[in-house]
Amino acid sequence: MYPKNIFSIYVTVRNGYSCVPVALSEGLDIRLNTAVRAVRYGVNGVEVWAAPSRSPHTNPTVHKADAVLVTLPLGVLKASTAPSAVAFNPPLPDWKSQAIQRLGFGNLNK
Repeated sequence: MYPKNIFSIYVTVRNGYSCVPVALSEGLDIRLNTAVRAVRYGVNGVEVWAAPSRSPHTNPTVHKADAVLVTLPLGVLKASTAPSAVAFNPPLPDWKSQAIQRLGFGNLNK
């Protein structure tokens, strides 16, 4: 099936792969059960407005940074008018908003 001169090396992570994100997140301030409500950006950096996801009417906490990497699910980005939508200020450029709306997603069952 395979040529005899090809060999494989199997590597496993001690204590399972869950230790990888734990190690990568060491020293980071990670907020669980927190929903982003708004992202405001400009020449002076970015502000992320977030509130506890279980108490949506709580006053948001503002986190300031030089930059932010937004990794929201496509469905969240598409829901720009829903009450739970993330507001971008200034709004995303038209080309970016149009690309988000054109992208499709769904379930893949094997």
